[in-house]
Amino acid sequence: MRRAAALLLAVAVLLAATAGDATAAAKRKQKKVPARSADTGAREREKAQAEERKAVRGFQAALRKNPEDAAAMVRLADACAAGRGIAKDDAEAVRLYRKAAELGNADGRHAMASRHAAGRGVQKDFSEAVRFARLAAGQGHPQAMSLLGFLHEQGLGVPKDEAEALSWHRRAAEGGDVPAQKLLAWRHAEGRGVAKDPAEAAKWFLRAAEGGEADAQERIAAMYLSGTFVAKDEALAAKWYVRAAQGGNPEGFAKAGRLLLYGRGTAPDAAAAAGWIRKAADRGVPEGMFLLGVLYAHGRTVAKDEGEALAWFRKSASEGYVD
Repeated sequence: MRRAAALLLAVAVLLAATAGDATAAAKRKQKKVPARSADTGAREREKAQAEERKAVRGFQAALRKNPEDAAAMVRLADACAAGRGIAKDDAEAVRLYRKAAELGNADGRHAMASRHAAGRGVQKDFSEAVRFARLAAGQGHPQAMSLLGFLHEQGLGVPKDEAEALSWHRRAAEGGDVPAQKLLAWRHAEGRGVAKDPAEAAKWFLRAAEGGEADAQERIAAMYLSGTFVAKDEALAAKWYVRAAQGGNPEGFAKAGRLLLYGRGTAPDAAAAAGWIRKAADRGVPEGMFLLGVLYAHGRTVAKDEGEALAWFRKSASEGYVD
């Protein structure tokens, strides 16, 4: 009996030791996960910086081979202006942009127009902004056309002229300038300076959305969800709300969360829905606060908690959310 008891005691000690080792190992593993994540992030940053330095060396080599390579000048100027792959040097950026502009490069001319309009690195001079913008616009540069639209709209360096401004904005939008597309969409939706035209508004919101503009993605999603200006289509609404959320649009967070939570227009995905809903709530979006309350009230992806649910419902209600 004594031998059996001793054997049982030894087994118990061994199991306790093994469990302790396993617990310690699990704790070590948990500590290593954030460290690994940090290491991965650092390696990715180092890799990106190495690529930026490599790109700068390429631009510099191109200029040594051909000192009048205006495209390389502009790319090197971009790097100097942002401090990517090279020490930040705004004066050098301006020198390179100006030289590229003098060589007839449209990007260089647009850069000089923008800088003169903002007084960034050069003296603010709207006449010079207009001159450079006209040169670049004449070469078909959409962003320069958009800048000309703004200058005419505000009467900066040129007489104020709404019709001329709208003409340049339209040309910029047709050339692919996303902010101009969004502006035209808004004007047609509201009837500002143009006839109110739902079809044109939807067309330009869609073009801007396809160009990656998160606010336009949220607007076209709302149109598809409600059937305003376009045929109602919950699948397209879900697609664009998710895209808008991925682009950082707070309303997109809430709407993408709602559609994913209830499986409207898309397969239900409670975990993904909860992620977007929390982002919306954290940014003070009333619908997001309400939906987070719903998650707590029903124990969806979180522990059921009536007190927490009520707290979020109150926050949403205080912001005027009707539901």
